[in-house]
Parts: sequence; C-alpha cells; structure tokens
Amino acid sequence: MEYVAVAGAVVTGYGQYQAGKFQRDMYNRQAEEAEMQAKQRSLEYEQKAVNTLDETLRSVASINAYAGSANIDPFSGSVANLTTYALASGYKDFNTLQRGQQINKAMGSYQAGIYRASGKMAYQTGVFQAVGTAMGSAGQINSIGPSGGSTTGGGGGFSGSSSGYGGYSSYGSQAGSNAQMGVG
Repeated sequence: MEYVAVAGAVVTGYGQYQAGKFQRDMYNRQAEEAEMQAKQRSLEYEQKAVNTLDETLRSVASINAYAGSANIDPFSGSVANLTTYALASGYKDFNTLQRGQQINKAMGSYQAGIYRASGKMAYQTGVFQAVGTAMGSAGQINSIGPSGGSTTGGGGGFSGSSSGYGGYSSYGSQAGSNAQMGVG
C-alpha cells in the first residue's frame, strides 16, 4: 500500500513541478511578446518622427519657393520668421515623438520584467508545492508504519512477549507479574 502512496506522491509532485515550469515558460513568452510589441510601436514612432521631419523640410522649401518667386529674400523678415516657426514646430514634434518612442521602449521592458518575475515565482511555487507534497506524503507514510508487522520490539503491537513498546513492560504484563507474586 505504501508503494501506491509513494507513486502517487511522486506523480503529484512531478505534476506540480511541471506546472510551475510551464507557467514560467508561458510568462517568458509573454515577456518576449511584450518586448516585440514595444519594438513595433517604437518603429511606428520613429517613422512618424521621420515623416514629421520630411513635412518640416517640405514646409521650409515651400516658404522659400514662394518667397523666391515673389523676389523676396527668403532669409529675412517675415519669410525668415515663417521658416523659423516651421523648423521649431517640426523640431518640437520630432522631439515629442522621440520621447514617446523612449517611453514606449521603457514600458515594454517594464512589462516584460513583470512577466519574467511572475514566471520565476510560478516556477518556484511549483517546486515548493512538489517538495511540500513529497514531504507531506513521506510523513503520512511514516505515520502509517510499515506493513507486514514486525514483532521485534518497537512495532507498537503485542508480540507475545512480556515487554511492550521499546522494551518497557506494559501495564497488562505488569499486572500479570503482580498476580504471580500474590500482589494485588
């Protein structure tokens, strides 16, 4: 009967260990996915930043072309102010998108870290549950005692000798000795 209990404990413990390992692997995959999504969004931010610079250059070129067609100096007066405004606006947008890209990367790394920590905890929980199951089953099997019944002192049962558990005489055998001696 103990063999069945031991086998059951081993199978249960192994299952708990494998479940923890599976969860760890699942969280690691989610971490990789979070990082990949962050990279993809970062590339989108980068593309938007490049598009912003392109739009800024087109705006400046348009301003210079209109000024040139009207025989106005494109580097002085209100034309220069328009160019400066277009460049400043484009630069501000570019920097905002660059900062968004950095924040996005940081958030992806942060989320991946959370997933990895959860995976590590799931794995450790599976290991601890497996060890706990093994220890609990070992204690349970030990409390049942071996089957087959050994009669060589310490089995806890009556073995036909006058000595009881651990070599100490039991009350019943002491009463028998007292009766033989004529004591009460």
